[in-house]
Amino acid sequence: MLSITSYEPFNQRVNGTLIDHSGVELKLAGTYKREESQLLLQVHQIRGPVEIFVNKFKMDNWALDGHVSKPPGSF
Repeated sequence: MLSITSYEPFNQRVNGTLIDHSGVELKLAGTYKREESQLLLQVHQIRGPVEIFVNKFKMDNWALDGHVSKPPGSF
């Protein structure tokens, strides 16, 4: 599950946390492009069970890229 922990509207900076079903927690940072409804996040910290995340993320360089939409009834 992805949770946005902070958002700075002036410079479009976003911080978030992604928690995997195995208990691995990824701290993410990136930018939100309002014109394109695009959120680009990069991993800057990984926490969780060592045996799981070392095998899953060792020597990998990757980013999350997705589109953003507001839930119905939100402002």
